[in-house]
Amino acid sequence: MHVGGDGFAVAVASGGSVRSFAGRRQSRATGLAAAMVVRRLDAASPGVRHIEDAVDGDFLPELAAHGFELSQYDAG
Repeated sequence: MHVGGDGFAVAVASGGSVRSFAGRRQSRATGLAAAMVVRRLDAASPGVRHIEDAVDGDFLPELAAHGFELSQYDAG
């Protein structure tokens, strides 16, 4: 018996706007995101970094291009 599934969704609301990221194969999405962040760190100087220091506005669209859904809509 298998309970659950591989689907996932994340939504963030800020300033009257909601952005969501969803799809299947959550483990694949996590691995791709980690690999993309590591690639972006190649040019960084040594030291401790937070993920938000390594990504910019094109990160989620680039990740979504691997078969995930990225949406944005008004919260009101």
